[in-house]
Amino acid sequence: MDIDDMFSYENLYCGLRSPKIAEDTRRTGPRSEEDTSSRRRGILSRRLGKRDLHPHTRTKRFDPFRPIIVGGKEAKSNSWPWMVAIYRSAVVGGPKRFLCGASLISRRYVVTAAHCFDGEKGNIDPAKFSIVVGSHTTKDGTEYLVEDILVHSGYQQRQYYNDVCLIKVDGLVKLTNKTYPVCLPSDGLRDKIIPGVNDVTVTGWGDTTFGGVSSKVLQEVSIPIVPLKECNESFWKVARSSFPRGITNVFICAGVKEGGKDACQGDSGGPMVTKLKDHSWVQLGVVSFGYGCAQAGYPGVYTRLSQYTKWFYDNTDLGRT
Repeated sequence: MDIDDMFSYENLYCGLRSPKIAEDTRRTGPRSEEDTSSRRRGILSRRLGKRDLHPHTRTKRFDPFRPIIVGGKEAKSNSWPWMVAIYRSAVVGGPKRFLCGASLISRRYVVTAAHCFDGEKGNIDPAKFSIVVGSHTTKDGTEYLVEDILVHSGYQQRQYYNDVCLIKVDGLVKLTNKTYPVCLPSDGLRDKIIPGVNDVTVTGWGDTTFGGVSSKVLQEVSIPIVPLKECNESFWKVARSSFPRGITNVFICAGVKEGGKDACQGDSGGPMVTKLKDHSWVQLGVVSFGYGCAQAGYPGVYTRLSQYTKWFYDNTDLGRT
């Protein structure tokens, strides 16, 4: 099926992949703080009755509903130029640790998942965070400080509705052939995406097995869209308290019925993208949560970005610069 060039981001050059390396960028990378014990547990964890949902971030608590890339492969260097890594330090100026994935949507703004900041307990200090662009591994790329972090006002930690967040970069990101924004979807694009027909790609540095060790090299996995009705039936059985309104059209689900391919812990906030007819790439979703990782019968669940077009424009300078 052909998908028209329906995207609302007005930079005509968004979403173009360029695997060539035309120039070297400075490799600052954040100072790292290895924490192998926390890497073996889920991020932003909570228990839901006898079974657990896992957001796809990492905290010191165990959370079965957090994502990683399972069943995928190592991405080619610089093949996903909008991929962003978010780092956090316990104290301003201290060592930083990888927190979440994200995506570059303009020179000033990054999109990620709201649940990445659950651990801040509503008191988010942008000075503790930085983003790194142009990364293929967790040790390279160009670091930028963060000016502001805006969590969607409709997001609640005990639920996953409105699991979306904007990060405003301190300054302007330098665009190169390894650092480039992805296109945002228009409202009408969701009607062009057909479950079982359109495959999507998810990227991240998360675990490659549930509860395992994170990948230090960017991973990618291609999976099909799953109908919302089917997705809702799966999660209603295990976590209805987290979804009192069910899996609605603010979500998009993807995965294979037999399992084996999914996002997982550490992939939270990363992009789900698909290729348009004009060969540009549009971001359909943000990695949000899943039941374990790549389990049969439980697709990954993503925040559907076409539902937040107005929110993006109301809270950024997209279309005005």
